[in-house]
Amino acid sequence: MEEQKLRETVVWLSGLISCDGSVTEVNNGNTLHINIASTEIDWINKMKQRLQEVGIQSSIHPYPNRLAFKLYLKNPFFVRNLLLRYASSYMIPRKLEVLKKPYSNRHMFSESQQETIKTLFRNGVSISKIAKEINRSSTGAIKYLKRNNLYHR
Repeated sequence: MEEQKLRETVVWLSGLISCDGSVTEVNNGNTLHINIASTEIDWINKMKQRLQEVGIQSSIHPYPNRLAFKLYLKNPFFVRNLLLRYASSYMIPRKLEVLKKPYSNRHMFSESQQETIKTLFRNGVSISKIAKEINRSSTGAIKYLKRNNLYHR
């Protein structure tokens, strides 16, 4: 995936979230929801397609009690990290503050853990050794690598 296209899409996404989206935490910060609402289903489908082109998965659901739709972003902690890396200066402060909050360690890796996983994996280190190095589970490391299109099995 082209880095520039990812960056442009994430900046575009930050504008959509700032205007027509919401960022909420639930379950005492263990879950993060990021979604965008619109009355235009064609527009929602175009958003979904553009996000999918850069590896951001989403689903569309009818908005309760309204003639509108919500685009829910899957893997919200992955999206959160992209937004913080590429687009934090473009987000409105209220929504950015929710993204900046520390969340449960079971949902995300720190920047240093992310770099360690990538570096060790590219150097041929086994998943179990990577997990031991970052003091996390092998399953979590594999999920991280899959989300970043580095692990294919």
